[in-house]
Amino acid sequence: MQFDLRTPPYPLNQLVESVLFYDQYSPTHQVERLLPDGSLNLIVELHGVAQHIYDNRLLTPISTHKHAWLSGMHSGYISIDSGIGTSMLIIRFLPQGAYPFLHFPVTELNDLVIEADLVFGQHIARLREQLLANPSSETRFELVYRWLQARFKAEFLPPQAINYTLGQIHQNNDTHTFKNFHQQLGYSQKHLIALFKKYVGFRPKQYQQITRFNLALAHIAQGQGVQLTALGYDCGYYDQAHFIKEFKKFAGFSPKKFIREKGDYIHYLPLR
Repeated sequence: MQFDLRTPPYPLNQLVESVLFYDQYSPTHQVERLLPDGSLNLIVELHGVAQHIYDNRLLTPISTHKHAWLSGMHSGYISIDSGIGTSMLIIRFLPQGAYPFLHFPVTELNDLVIEADLVFGQHIARLREQLLANPSSETRFELVYRWLQARFKAEFLPPQAINYTLGQIHQNNDTHTFKNFHQQLGYSQKHLIALFKKYVGFRPKQYQQITRFNLALAHIAQGQGVQLTALGYDCGYYDQAHFIKEFKKFAGFSPKKFIREKGDYIHYLPLR
């Protein structure tokens, strides 16, 4: 399997977390559950293999995506193809990073997977054509960086209040800390929520819940999920019942069952 994960050069790295290219991935399962990770992603598929979104309960296809698509921030898990036979390039934006490239409020993509040409028009098709014509990894990454630089518009950069709020969320999992947080920034609560939805996608509280869930996943990935009660407290949950309820909302399984069923990648749970 070819797997190449890179952090873009400055200043793109202030808005784009990573660019990933992979090929020859051969999992043993066909369908998997993708857990919410608080990111928005642009996916370009280079082998022409159609990918599907499935009904979470029935596991029957509900949408098909080919060539390039956008996956917005998700408030819960989705069921997708595992990527057998595909060659993927994935641009993962930082939580506040997508707006300067989309040019419209990020909240409009919440819980959606849509064809990328609906947003980028023929520009995304041209990028895919260039990637296909240039098999060199170095050239492909350079093409992506140039494409992002051409899409970037400085007038859509988030205000510092958004970056500051995100920093506070990632440093503190206690929701009580943010009860009157807007006052520190000189905003009304309503205005801060509106800004956060515009640039990040979700309300601050909802984004914090997803961040806390992902902290629990990180602990589990590091083999620290044996003592679940301690894990819940370490990640900022009030008690065990709160931890289990919120974990099931985002993963579809209790923490115990998730640990039994998880695969090689913590955000991707094999289904069949």
